[in-house]
Amino acid sequence: TLEDRVEKVNLSQRLVDSPSCVVAGQQDITPQMRRMLEATGQKLPESKPVLEINLKHPLIKKLFSESNDKMFISLSNIILDHALLADGEQLTDPSMYLKRMNDLLLDAMNGKKVSKKKVSKKKVSKKKAPKKG
Repeated sequence: TLEDRVEKVNLSQRLVDSPSCVVAGQQDITPQMRRMLEATGQKLPESKPVLEINLKHPLIKKLFSESNDKMFISLSNIILDHALLADGEQLTDPSMYLKRMNDLLLDAMNGKKVSKKKVSKKKVSKKKAPKKG
């Protein structure tokens, strides 16, 4: 759950265009400093980031209007994953991220919140991509 992955969630005063970001807790070192110290072989205590959210961003507004608890949890975790990736972090469970994203894509393709505009089959190339190497 999100509670297991972050120290806390704060409302951001700094975000304008992004839905979220991760920051170090008050007692923690920055993620960049953590990576440098770990690269030198130092053992550091476990820490969780603080997730900051931008309540004015359309994704966050939509998130808080989501009535399905399962979808809310999944979307919350995707937003956290995107904030971690934007900060240069590696995801601890990439397969779970892919599952959440695939489920979201399937929901979208099944007509949830997506226009029914048809795509012309003529525009889709059937040529194979050239092999690299």
